[in-house]
Amino acid sequence: MKPTLPSINSSQVKADLYLQLSRMEEAGLTLQHAVEILDSHQNKITKHLKLFQQYLKAGKPITESGFNAGIFSAFDKEIVHAGETSGNLENIYKQLAKLYSNKAINIKQLKTKLYLPILILTLFIFIQPLPALILNTISVPEYLWTSIGTLLSIGLFFYIILNVVSWLTRGPLKFLGLAKPIYQLQLILPGLSNWFITRQINNFLIYLSLMLAAGIAISEAFPKAMSTINNPMFRTKFTPAALAINKGISLTESLRLVLEMDEQIIQQIKVGEESGKLAETIQHFTDIQRDELIGQDNFVVEWIPRIIYLFIVGIVAYSIVTGSTLSSI
Repeated sequence: MKPTLPSINSSQVKADLYLQLSRMEEAGLTLQHAVEILDSHQNKITKHLKLFQQYLKAGKPITESGFNAGIFSAFDKEIVHAGETSGNLENIYKQLAKLYSNKAINIKQLKTKLYLPILILTLFIFIQPLPALILNTISVPEYLWTSIGTLLSIGLFFYIILNVVSWLTRGPLKFLGLAKPIYQLQLILPGLSNWFITRQINNFLIYLSLMLAAGIAISEAFPKAMSTINNPMFRTKFTPAALAINKGISLTESLRLVLEMDEQIIQQIKVGEESGKLAETIQHFTDIQRDELIGQDNFVVEWIPRIIYLFIVGIVAYSIVTGSTLSSI
């Protein structure tokens, strides 16, 4: 069943929502009362919360109500259901709050680093044809058309670059049949493949640890965590491990069947299994690895402003030599 309203996309909103739900659960408030309080504070998702209330008042279960109202994603629904069954909702809400808070922080850091170069590029686009306007070589409408048109063209270019992979693999351009080659490139392209695989494994382990912490059995949690891997070709590499787990083989030995799994990860999981603290061990490891991955991402992001600055310098130099404007290039 599809949710009645679109799912909430903002990681920050979801982080705040789950954090408040955990506090209210700790305070002993009923969920219906908690949602009423949230409705008075969360203006951005009022429609979702009101629909959530309607489902709860109609006697629907928490997970079904939250999913149909667009509050819970399909994954959140599974985790919350497990927490509800085990009587551990407070901890589950805290874990989900942490998950979405980390995502929100990553997005915020990326945006912060991009604000200045984007501002400088925008100013350059409007300043570059300004001498021609002052000298009456072009009119005001022509100046605005040139500047705004160039800005929109560059914006459209970057928008396409950021979305073309999802369009070709899961979106409206999937009919072109390029999904398989793209998935293959993600796994074999030098530089990109290691970056991609490391993050997919980290994401897989985060979701696996969340489900284990919620009390979901490993035989059930493992295939559900597999479903969070975006690349279906990479996902199939975990199938032998899933089959091994169903045969009663330990998670440690099962993951050895996945050639891309780092031995350090496997050793950490082995320690967790032997100590009886598998979920906590995986969460601790993914937290450490997450910090390392953020450091790598920040290094890449730091090069984006430099590329934009080099682009501007190149355009200025080209304009001086040829006398052309950015819009004519």
